[in-house]
Amino acid sequence: AELASADGRRWLPVESLFKGPGEPAFDRQAEILVRFAIPQRKLGEGAAFWRVMRPQGLAIAILNVAAWLRLDDSGKIEAARLAVGPSGPVPRRARTAEGELLGKDLSASTLSAAGRALRQDVQLRTSPHRATSDYRYHLLDHLLPSVLQAAWASATTPVPLVSKQSHA
Repeated sequence: AELASADGRRWLPVESLFKGPGEPAFDRQAEILVRFAIPQRKLGEGAAFWRVMRPQGLAIAILNVAAWLRLDDSGKIEAARLAVGPSGPVPRRARTAEGELLGKDLSASTLSAAGRALRQDVQLRTSPHRATSDYRYHLLDHLLPSVLQAAWASATTPVPLVSKQSHA
């Protein structure tokens, strides 16, 4: 994430943008969030995002899960990033679950191990406006395999050609 101030601009990892719920790690009086940099997808990489919302259409999610995978030449997971929200006081990656994926293919046992590890990574709580923690954990058990399978499918699909265009 790029931040701008009267003194110039600086880049921060997205994970370090928050100190607590609704509390940014930067001075909102002196800096503004300008943009995010997201690398373009390469061959063998794929990502997916799934979100469950209340049917009434509130802007806040009950639960969301994001996954990014990079496969090696043999089809094993070489790198992984997982995030679940809202899953704690600040946004963060699920590093224990990520570790369960490394060096493996996307088998039922891999999905099961990643699911168990993900439960250690997150702190799902009950919210009167969203859902109970039990319901969120139940959703997590179903969303994680779906989002990982979608990211895997994306990683095994050829990268579309994109022309670089200037937008005036």
